[in-house]
Amino acid sequence: MRGIPILLIAITVIATIRAWPVNLADIEAFDAYLYPIVGFSALLIAIVGLAISTTVPMAYCRYGCPTGALLNFVRRRGTHDRFHRRDVIALGLLATAFFLTSLS
Repeated sequence: MRGIPILLIAITVIATIRAWPVNLADIEAFDAYLYPIVGFSALLIAIVGLAISTTVPMAYCRYGCPTGALLNFVRRRGTHDRFHRRDVIALGLLATAFFLTSLS
């Protein structure tokens, strides 16, 4: 389940580069409190996240939030001299961006 936020980040990068007509705010649950204008997917993510949080504390934050995963990529950790998994993921996203822009 920890791969879900990384997948969402990859989809976001691809959608932005390819200029897909997608509202990227719908993959976050932050707009769920704006009930007159909330999108179905944001409301669904919020409800499912709250339901799962009754058994797993901060379930959405840990397993679904792409913003939190992005912040984890740039968070300082103690071992900067080693090549980590997050570096591989960042290089993969960068390579995807270069590949997709070269197709245009």
